[in-house]
Amino acid sequence: MKKIFLILPAIFISTTYTFAVDYSQFDVNDINAANKAVKAYHEEFKDKRRTKEADEELEKFWDFYLQFENAQSDKIYLPYTTVNGSIAKQIKIYSKQYYKYGLIAQFDEGEFFIVPSRKYLYRNFRYYVTKEKQALMKFDTQFDERVVSDLRFIVPKSKIESYIKFYKKFYKKYPEYSKTHNIDEFIKYYEDKLINYPNI
Repeated sequence: MKKIFLILPAIFISTTYTFAVDYSQFDVNDINAANKAVKAYHEEFKDKRRTKEADEELEKFWDFYLQFENAQSDKIYLPYTTVNGSIAKQIKIYSKQYYKYGLIAQFDEGEFFIVPSRKYLYRNFRYYVTKEKQALMKFDTQFDERVVSDLRFIVPKSKIESYIKFYKKFYKKYPEYSKTHNIDEFIKYYEDKLINYPNI
């Protein structure tokens, strides 16, 4: 359960696009692999920013990014320790240590562990993807903070309502993109979760 750091449907969808970067060239056991892959993406798309292809390539990067995180999770042990009894402060310390590699720390079920960082994604790809994707990625940065723990929401009900509000506004502003990328599923997902809040 501790590996489930996001509970919303994935915004990365399958495509038939022929991807430009060969991510298999990067060793997921290398702590710098994500940074190397980001650099390769930047080089490939420096003259093709804000294109559908750039968005689709990000999906391929995401697949690689998850493989990288899984490999690093097996290698990185975060001892249980706290700063003045504060788990939150310890999370910040661990996250600061690993963010430069594209990883952050979270805590659940009595353990600290690493996950991919949505802020890292946004910072590295915001100027390459389309404005629609950029808006979604910016919204997703808040999910670097844990939303669910032990199968229960740990954010206020008003926060879940704010997610729904965002997606509805996004759908209205970008109807074609939203239809193609099933944004309505996000809306339905969170509306359903409100029924049994805080249980998921």
